[in-house]
Amino acid sequence: VLAAQETEKSNGRLILLIIFAFSILYRSLLLYRLVYPPGPDLGLHNSIINSLSFYGDFVYNHHHMGGGVSLTHPGFHIFTYSLMIFTGIPDFLAQSIVGLLFSSLMVLIAFLLTDKVLGVSPASLIAAFLAAISMSDIEMLIWGGYPNVVALTLIPLVYYVWLREDYPLKTSVLTTSILIGAIVITHSLSTFVFGSIVAPFIVYELFKSRKERGERRTFFSHLLSIFIGLLISLPFMVKMVPLYVKNVYSYMSARELNEIERGIILTRKIPLELILLTFIPFFSFFLFSKRYRGKFLDKTSLLFGLWVLIPVLLTQSFIFGLYIDYYRLLYF
Repeated sequence: VLAAQETEKSNGRLILLIIFAFSILYRSLLLYRLVYPPGPDLGLHNSIINSLSFYGDFVYNHHHMGGGVSLTHPGFHIFTYSLMIFTGIPDFLAQSIVGLLFSSLMVLIAFLLTDKVLGVSPASLIAAFLAAISMSDIEMLIWGGYPNVVALTLIPLVYYVWLREDYPLKTSVLTTSILIGAIVITHSLSTFVFGSIVAPFIVYELFKSRKERGERRTFFSHLLSIFIGLLISLPFMVKMVPLYVKNVYSYMSARELNEIERGIILTRKIPLELILLTFIPFFSFFLFSKRYRGKFLDKTSLLFGLWVLIPVLLTQSFIFGLYIDYYRLLYF
């Protein structure tokens, strides 16, 4: 029996390796078959990298359209610039390599997270394959949304470490603190969505910790990792928050606001039938929880349910006067 289990595990690893290699090759063919850059985002990323390399400045963009205040979080650009320094490769190639790398790592994380949640090898391999051919993930690479890809890879990695309760406390806190700090520094919308998902999850853990003493350690470790992660990103946020407040005030007081609102609703609104379809996976998580862990509601089913529900609800934020790029919420 042990020999059969070991053989099955080895076969699973081999299949996972094949899927991972396929994801790299598939993305490479889609990225590098294009003769021209995927979009203006590459120029924006390049200008921020140049501002970092020549001026050491991530607040003011010295190279983009004559210069100006930059509201783009620089985590991706710092990482890419470091790769350029160590390897000497050109900036456009470094950008695509970083995006491709993190996009492919998402495949491995999908496997690990599903394996942790369900403990069923075929389901984990299916999850990895679906991540390898994910349409939204490919879309982000094609139009050059590399910071989005990086952030969307880091977010499930935080969830995976949190759900691995067998990790030593110091290891879990240190790892997730660094990851949370990296998310904040890398992408603003991802930080907002991540915080919107984590907040009710932490509240649930708080109530559960009051009933079960064994859960207190987990709750405080997660709370501590969030606090330390925010501390890591504090030097960046101290400079950026005033700029965001000023930008939001300018936006809200602009006379053309109604035209902008109408343009977003007409071109970026999510169809209602697609929103309704997302409730299928939302309820499925609780059914899977009942099937594999014996109860509908636990930390895992709630976290996965919020992971779907929060972005769906945010697509309707225009009802309350919050106008964002709704199609980006599909990526989550």
